[in-house]
Amino acid sequence: MTLFLPFLVQQNKDNDEQPIAFFSQSLDDYEVKYSFIEKHLLAVIRSLKKFKHLVSNNKVQLLVSHAGVKDFLLNKDLNEKRVSWITRVMEYNIEIKITKLVVPYAIIDGVLFKKDVNGVLLRCISTNQIYRVLEEFHGGPAGGHFAPRVTALKIMKASYYWPKIFSDCYAWIKRCKNCAFFIGKERLAAIPLHPISVDQPFMQWGLDFIRVINPNLSQGHNWILTATDYFTKWTEVVALKEVNESSILDFYEGIATRFGIPAIIILDNALAFIGSKVTEWAVKNGIYLSTLSNYYPQGNVQVESTNKNLLRIIRRTLDENQRSWHTKTEITLTS
Repeated sequence: MTLFLPFLVQQNKDNDEQPIAFFSQSLDDYEVKYSFIEKHLLAVIRSLKKFKHLVSNNKVQLLVSHAGVKDFLLNKDLNEKRVSWITRVMEYNIEIKITKLVVPYAIIDGVLFKKDVNGVLLRCISTNQIYRVLEEFHGGPAGGHFAPRVTALKIMKASYYWPKIFSDCYAWIKRCKNCAFFIGKERLAAIPLHPISVDQPFMQWGLDFIRVINPNLSQGHNWILTATDYFTKWTEVVALKEVNESSILDFYEGIATRFGIPAIIILDNALAFIGSKVTEWAVKNGIYLSTLSNYYPQGNVQVESTNKNLLRIIRRTLDENQRSWHTKTEITLTS
């Protein structure tokens, strides 16, 4: 294992320390055997030599994390090697200051935690627990088979951590058979996006059908109806046996009952969406039904994106019983 000495030069500007230079250098085999204090002093000497052009004619504040380093520099009872080191240090106008290291780890009730940048404690996972965590957060019910970075962030959001979390997520997902099988089928040409301004939650919904699902269920359900709120991206899902106005109207009323009556519903030109019963209900409740152009049915981008992700997660989480897809529709919403 190779050990390195890191060096950082900071400049005080308006009472704020700004880093202006950094480099690191490996230790030789004999230097690795130096004591803790000697390694500190070696770091000081090499940094002064490296940044001589910056510190030669300036007063330098030397921050050390151990009081023994300061005592070492002031100790007169030294051997020849240490005298040589101290002589080099004394060539510069240096003020030595003891500083406390900020350690981002804490032990609570015998458990190791790491503090993230926001001060949130993340539980450090041992090596024999990593496999289980990766399986749960990538391929489990709440996983969703997302990309490596998203999976790693989901794990950290759940307050877990280990040093190689990002590289381990990448390696794990690279070996995932479900991801490898479906990723090639999902690479579609990018559609130009035009932001839709929505300033309140649950005021604008987009609705669409996921076409006939194969295989269908034993009860005859072979359609999935989805509704996505444009503000919160919250999604409602229901499996249907057939597409008709009554089922659409029941779905509308369920949304209105739980989330309030929306102002706009964006949908395609399917007859069930714009039939007389649905239109009458919308007019009665002051809802504007916005239909898409026949020439560009993919214009409901938010819902198209939801449907794509929903199908992807369902396919990747299905077990041997392919007719169990209806059991996955609601749980995928937590992914």
